[in-house]
Amino acid sequence: MLSSFAHEIDEPEAAIPTVSTPAGEEALLAAAKSGNEHAFEILVERYRRRILAVGFRLTRVREDAEDIAQQCFQKAFVHLQRFKGKSSFSTWLTRIAELFYMVYNVSYAAFSFSAGKLSNRVGAKIVIVCGYLLLVAGYAVLGAAVSLWSLMAGFFLLGFFPALTDGVQRSFAAQLSGAELRGGAFGLLNAANGFGLLFAGIGGGYLWQAFNSATALVAAAAVVLIGLWPACRCLGRLIVNNDAGIKVARTRNNADRHR
Repeated sequence: MLSSFAHEIDEPEAAIPTVSTPAGEEALLAAAKSGNEHAFEILVERYRRRILAVGFRLTRVREDAEDIAQQCFQKAFVHLQRFKGKSSFSTWLTRIAELFYMVYNVSYAAFSFSAGKLSNRVGAKIVIVCGYLLLVAGYAVLGAAVSLWSLMAGFFLLGFFPALTDGVQRSFAAQLSGAELRGGAFGLLNAANGFGLLFAGIGGGYLWQAFNSATALVAAAAVVLIGLWPACRCLGRLIVNNDAGIKVARTRNNADRHR
């Protein structure tokens, strides 16, 4: 399996055409099918931006687009023998990317409404924390994925994250702010999300390029867990207080019954 893209390249062979060689795709594919990773690296460099653009157009999130592109090329390398040349190689790659996005979007669409209902029952904080924990789980599955089904499971888990957080976070912001401050609260939430995505894109992109996808995924999961630590402590105190309140209420009800 390909260990990295465009950084750890085997020794080039004279018989393999370069990226600038016209009509060199067939020769590159033939070499890659015979097991030459360097030939596939050239194909990756040729089409990486295109697949990233497809992923970003579908997800609108750079990190998710990079995940889709990475897993797309990885799966293409493993199943390269199945490519029969009935379409262009870029079209085949695009179909793989769209397959992963379809799984991601099915999860997102299927559970968004349920997340809102769950938030009404157990509270927005718990739902938001669960969303971020499922994001970490999705990163873990993608990092350890060795088959198509495990990759699809990873993207399915990633779809839970926006389903559990997008609408619930906005609702929670509305609850925390008064009617006269609600517009500013939404603006602050969007600004925080925007800056977060910007810094995550820069940092994650650097780790992805300088090291590998596993390093970027581990770093992303670590940042999420560090950010969740204060929230989990607050949730713990909230649950303890709720339990204490429930016990007090039950005691009062029992006392009223015995009167």
